Amino acid sequence: MNVFEFAMKMEKDGQHFYESESAKTNNPALKKIWLQLASDEVKHYEIFKRFRDGDIHEAKAMSELGTQILSTAKTVFELLPKTGTDFNFGDDVIAAWTKAQHLEVDTEKFYREKSGEEKVPEVKRAFSLLADEEHKHVVLIEHVLEFLHQPKSWLDDAEWSNIAQ
Repeated sequence: MNVFEFAMKMEKDGQHFYESESAKTNNPALKKIWLQLASDEVKHYEIFKRFRDGDIHEAKAMSELGTQILSTAKTVFELLPKTGTDFNFGDDVIAAWTKAQHLEVDTEKFYREKSGEEKVPEVKRAFSLLADEEHKHVVLIEHVLEFLHQPKSWLDDAEWSNIAQ
């Protein structure tokens, strides 16, 4: 299995995990974030598929289209207090987000390593850009975990409003 196929498998596994977690939650905000994460994984899969198939220019162009996940999450969190949604989360919910965080950290690390090893400039840059996207996922998941641990006080705190910056 070459590096692109390995990355494709990582992205496909992430997509399935996020879609599975989305199906388990009744919380619309968390569902939306899970689905956005899954959508980003699909995009990453397609980029690596194009690299594997030799379509370097299309893959490079796709990799330069950054994720909008932080601005989407900010909007979700802005609307959340108005929904009257129950903010009681079980240990299973926190465990799922913790697992997601570990997946994203590992993926970011892998892409940064591959960027450092890569000789083809377009592929090197794509790995770097995708590592940056994975880092945004890590940051987002950190915010989600903070929210899950203290939902009411976290929503009242003005710091989360800088989530997309």
